[in-house]
Amino acid sequence: MAAIAKFGTSVKVIKPIATMTDPVITLVYYPAPPALSIRGIMAAIAATSSPPFKITVHHPPIIEELNRQTKLREGRRLLYRLIFAIVAAIPTLILGVVCPLLVKDGNPIKAYLLEPMWAGNVSRVE
Repeated sequence: MAAIAKFGTSVKVIKPIATMTDPVITLVYYPAPPALSIRGIMAAIAATSSPPFKITVHHPPIIEELNRQTKLREGRRLLYRLIFAIVAAIPTLILGVVCPLLVKDGNPIKAYLLEPMWAGNVSRVE
């Protein structure tokens, strides 16, 4: 903040650095090259060595970038649901279709899986 104070009233601080967890400062200035430019302000801040700062110009994300991030997040969620459905469908397919067709009729596991579970004719596999 002392480095910015050297510029006087030509640079106005809107949001100062309050903590190191949020090291973003917001400035308003009217450029007057070559005496006052954003490069000069950045060089003055970078010249302070306590603590040393890495200075960059922050550009907030535009609507297209936010939209792309939302699409990627939704795509990931759909992929996770698809993977879960496939993982859940494989044992169901094996127990419900393949096992009753390939196992002999006298097998106790087949009889247990195909008997009705509650009221009605719904088997345990279904």
